[in-house]
Amino acid sequence: MLNRSVRWMRAGSCAALACMFLLFAYANLSNGLALAEEHNVGEYRLQTGDVIGFAVIGYPEMQKRAVIDQSGVIVLPVLGPLNVLGNTIEDVRKEVVEVLKPKSLPQRSADGTETWTGFYPDQIVVDIEEYRPVFIDGDIASPGTQAFRPGMTVRQAVAAGGGYQLGRGELENPEMTAADLGGRLHILRIKYQESEIKAARIEAQLSGARAIEVPDAERDPSLEPRRDEALQQEGKHLEAVYADQEKERASIKLATTKAAERMGYLKEQQ
Repeated sequence: MLNRSVRWMRAGSCAALACMFLLFAYANLSNGLALAEEHNVGEYRLQTGDVIGFAVIGYPEMQKRAVIDQSGVIVLPVLGPLNVLGNTIEDVRKEVVEVLKPKSLPQRSADGTETWTGFYPDQIVVDIEEYRPVFIDGDIASPGTQAFRPGMTVRQAVAAGGGYQLGRGELENPEMTAADLGGRLHILRIKYQESEIKAARIEAQLSGARAIEVPDAERDPSLEPRRDEALQQEGKHLEAVYADQEKERASIKLATTKAAERMGYLKEQQ
């Protein structure tokens, strides 16, 4: 009877420890780490530490990665400081477009002439390039900061931190092990999908295609939001590359024409 009581006490202690750990891990996740089914990328509110990508197609010198500082401000070329704290990325894009509308930049052609051109909304690209990290603590392998991804769950964040280690004694629990492996698998699927889309964009760029073709075989419905976002980002990247190439071709063509005219003029003078 005594041995049985001891076993029950040990089992009860382990269960209590597991419950306390789970509550502690959940409580220590920073604000904003929502459940995947409740997360909406379009409604994400920008916070300190998020990295905003800014680019204007045709103006590679204006491309910039801006980190939101403690006061919620980013500094962008031509625009200067903007307070974006608590806004959605679409709100920021609209504000950037409105500020850039009346502005113009000088462009120097191959023959040395300078013209001033304005900005068009379709030229302006504003995206979230990197989300602020979240902090997790408790009995896990690697407590600390973890990179945040849209749709990330508490379980996945813990898995990214190395998984549960109850009391640092590494007590084996099949349910927690399965959850740990499931979270890691989900993160690997996201990374694989992003790499696949990037490879498809590079193939399209090499072949001169205007659209990114990604195989639809065995698509995971839970990854659709991340897939659409990655496709959109890579599509904008491809458009920017082609726009720069067209601009370069036009510049070379103009320079060639001017050179031919000068050669003809010099021949006439001989």
